Amino acid sequence: YRCVKAGLPWKLAHSRVKDLVAYSVSRINLRSSTSLSTTLSPRVLFTGMKPNFKKELSLAFGDYVEVHNGTNNTSRERSLPCIAPYPLENSTGSWLFWNISTRSYLRRSHWVKMITTSLITTAMDGDAAQERPAASPVGVA
Repeated sequence: YRCVKAGLPWKLAHSRVKDLVAYSVSRINLRSSTSLSTTLSPRVLFTGMKPNFKKELSLAFGDYVEVHNGTNNTSRERSLPCIAPYPLENSTGSWLFWNISTRSYLRRSHWVKMITTSLITTAMDGDAAQERPAASPVGVA
């Protein structure tokens, strides 16, 4: 969690912390453990599905991507600017994406990883600045 958060080029909004935790847990559950008597990862033992490494490990938390939005022979845009929170761990290799423009979540199986530009960094920093910080419990700073 801390390593990924420290490596982000933008400030993490409080509402995105749950996404980072979900991403961290998904990565931990991909690795086999010495405490298990088998060489399978906890995720494979629990779901019975082997991960699609090409889809699942092609992105990391916070990567900027353009996701496919469908086409209908109009001048409407065909991709959406999004941030990748975490994989959905399904058979199609879909990821959950956070749309930067609409500030909403969407699920997609097709995307193109892009370079995070200063425009994206500014937008994500602005999103974090707009959020009010969560109230801390009494006695905790």
